[in-house]
Amino acid sequence: MSAGSEATPPVFVIDDLVAKPGRGEELLRAYLARYAPGARERGMTLVHQLVSPAYWLPDGSNRLLFVWTVAGAAGAWRMKHAGRQDPELAAWWTE
Repeated sequence: MSAGSEATPPVFVIDDLVAKPGRGEELLRAYLARYAPGARERGMTLVHQLVSPAYWLPDGSNRLLFVWTVAGAAGAWRMKHAGRQDPELAAWWTE
């Protein structure tokens, strides 16, 4: 890094989801197939995903945690603005 220049610190965006009983794996597949591509287009980078507990519960609810980053506050505002313009994103969260 040259003198006087600073890297833009990342802003973390966390999606914390609880699946309906027995549908954790289905939710993970849908999230990665339907939500994640648009998130990447909005400038987000998926840095971590966690399923808790670490096995699929056939009759219980799994928690799915996704940690994304965007480039600084400006990146967060761009991502939010782009998301508000996307009817597919609104439909995803409504489901």
